[in-house]
Amino acid sequence: MGYSVSIEERMDTLDSLVRAYNKYLSSLDTIINNNSSFQLNNIMKMLTELTVVLTIPTITYGFWGINLKLPFQGVPYGSLLVIVISLLISVLVWYWLKKKKSL
Repeated sequence: MGYSVSIEERMDTLDSLVRAYNKYLSSLDTIINNNSSFQLNNIMKMLTELTVVLTIPTITYGFWGINLKLPFQGVPYGSLLVIVISLLISVLVWYWLKKKKSL
């Protein structure tokens, strides 16, 4: 009988340890998933902001490529002026996003 009590106590102790380790591993899994989600959110935020900044010149150059009469068309260095203006607007948007703490 002495052995059966000792074995039952050890089984209870081992069962408690298994449950404790299970909770510990579950907590570690949650921490790792939260960290991965945080990093993914930061990457997605950066890519979204980059898309917003790069869309401005894309739209400008798209309109400039249409075969219609456009502003600065007859002006010397008109194309360069459009490029500079669109890049300036992109830089201003980037600065605004950075100041807003989005970047």
